[in-house]
Formats: sequence, C-alpha cells, structure tokens
Amino acid sequence: MSYGSINWKAAECISIGAKDVCYVNTGEGGYGPHGIAGNDVVFQIGTGKFGVGKDGALNDGTPTRLLDDDLLKDLVVKNDNIKMIQLKISQGGKPSLGGVLPGVKVTPEIAAVRKVEPWKTIMSPSQHAECLASTPADTVLKLLELIERVRKLTGLPVGIKMCIGRLDEVDLLIEAMKETGKGPDAIQVDGADGGTGAGENLFMNYVGYGTSFETTFYLDKKLKEAGLRDRVTISSSGKLFTPAHAALAFAVGTDIIETARGVMLSLGCIQSLKCHTNECPTGITTNSKWRIHGINLPEKSTRVHHYMEGFHDDMMHLTKVLGHTDPRDINNTDIRIISYKNVFVRYFDDDPFGVYMPQSSSLEECIHDELYKSLKS
Repeated sequence: MSYGSINWKAAECISIGAKDVCYVNTGEGGYGPHGIAGNDVVFQIGTGKFGVGKDGALNDGTPTRLLDDDLLKDLVVKNDNIKMIQLKISQGGKPSLGGVLPGVKVTPEIAAVRKVEPWKTIMSPSQHAECLASTPADTVLKLLELIERVRKLTGLPVGIKMCIGRLDEVDLLIEAMKETGKGPDAIQVDGADGGTGAGENLFMNYVGYGTSFETTFYLDKKLKEAGLRDRVTISSSGKLFTPAHAALAFAVGTDIIETARGVMLSLGCIQSLKCHTNECPTGITTNSKWRIHGINLPEKSTRVHHYMEGFHDDMMHLTKVLGHTDPRDINNTDIRIISYKNVFVRYFDDDPFGVYMPQSSSLEECIHDELYKSLKS
C-alpha cells in the first residue's frame, strides 16, 4: 500500500511489523515511512513516477509524468536499504487503469514525498509514458529499454509488476527477452482478483486473466521453455494471504509470495471500501487526525508482526508435511485439482481439455467438439 493511500502511522506499523520477517514494498506512492525499521525495501515506480518523477507532456501535448534520473539516483544513494526497483505496469485491483489520489488526502507531507502539489487530486497515467508505442511488440521493447535505464541509474536489480490481460503479453515479453538478452530480474504476477477498496468493480471483477496461479504457471512454463527461468525470480500476489494459497502458488512455479490483503487485515482493515473518501473507520487509509488516533503503533505493529511470523511458521510446517524442506520445492505433484466435469486430475498441467491453460485454438476446438457431441446425441 502506497504512502498517501495509507497514512504514516499505518506505514510505520507495517515497517515495524515486518522487521526480521520479510521485506517491504513501498507501493507507487514514493519512499514514505515504509523503511522506518530498516527493512529491506523494494521501491516501486508506478506510472505517476511519484517521488522520482517530474511533470512532462507527450508529443500531442497531453500532460504526463516522466522519470527524473537525478531524483531516482539521489533516493537510492540516501536510502541504502532500497534493494530493488520495481516498475509497476498494472495491478489486479485496477488492471489497465492509472491510480487516483483525491486532493483531500494529498497533505503537504505526502505531497513532499510524492513530489507533487499539495491538496491537488493526483491522476496517474494508465501507462508509463516511456513505454508508449504504436504496437504491443514495440511497447515491450521500450519497456526493456526502461528497465535497462533504471538498472544503470541505480545499480540495483529491476523487476516489474503486472496483471496479465491475455497470455500473448507473456509470450511477447519472453520473446523480446530472448532476442535482446535484456529483461527484468524479477516479475511479480498479480492475479485479476487482486483488490483495492478504491477500485472500480467493473475492472476488479471482470478484467485480467484469471488468478495469479494460472498466470504464474504459464509464466514459469514459458520461461523454462525459453531457457530464461534461472535469470528471473517470480513472485505471486492477489488474495494470497494464507499458507494454503501460498503452497499452491509455490506448486505452480513461484519463488516468492507477496501479500497486501493479509497485512491490511492484520492491521485492522474491515474492508469498508472507503479508502478513497478519507473516512476510513479504522484510521488506516485516512489523514484525519481524529480517525488516525485509533492506530496504536505498538499494538498494531505487533499484530502485523504476529501475522507475518505466523504465516511463515505455518508455511514451513505445511512444507514439511508435504515432504520438503523449502517451500520452493513444493511442486505440481503435491496437488490435485478438480477439472473437467468434476473429475480429479493429478497435476495442474494434466489438463486434456484445455480448461486451465488453453492454447489459442484448443478451447475453441474443445467447445466445438462438445457442441458436436451434444447435437449428435
């Protein structure tokens, strides 16, 4: 959760709670109090380039936000606990949409972190201006160029976060990586069922390619086929907030579990869907001093810490029950799913009808065959 979407108290609770358990991702709101406890931090750069951007314009004069090389270099130099940069392409809670932070939430403190004007509504573009192109293939090539630029500026690994809309996007990315020898060091796969209390229901419920499990499986498979798997760390997110969810993600190919929902619930979120109104009843996504006073730092950070530690301990316990010593050793032979016509299948990739991983035409052929059988009978 980005600074501005949540207030300083909530961000500090997450930072303190994560101490000695996991790293913290800043979200796209700039480098706020997320690293207050000295955690390893992944600094996320969204399309608004908050904290490291400047106002600019496209060729047609449309206002946009551009990366400021000097601001990015300065940030990394001053905060040595930033260990990776992540470019956010899209997320499951609002796939293909930019973000909006209402002016009432843009306090002078948050504006200073984000490098924007205070009390003015912030609209993030739907795409990185540096990646705009006339074709999807050219867009991917420009993305690889942006990754290289950020890597050279910071000297750090660079990852991307995306919610896949169609599997062709994965194919294009991997093909470009193979041809150019460039690409991200890490890819975070966000499922289409990722959430945000400020997102549009239409997009949260109907846009994006399935769960993160499906996309993780496909991405892992394609990277292996291209001989690139050892170069890329895969992380999965999108409603992965229990060890059971995590085990399935590990089984289909992920290396790391990312969770926002679980941490927010442990912090006290009741999912009232008022994140954008500045009237969050639990004081998490508001800058109202009266509402913020409900966040007790020692208590809430302890709750966050217990959730994260408990997640880790239960994950290790489940791993041992499955006969492994490392969660990343969990594989598709450890699971079974209900597939076509409620028949159990042994493995995630044992999918003869293409229900889970259809190729471009296999699903149409399957539907055609079933229609033919029904008409014949």
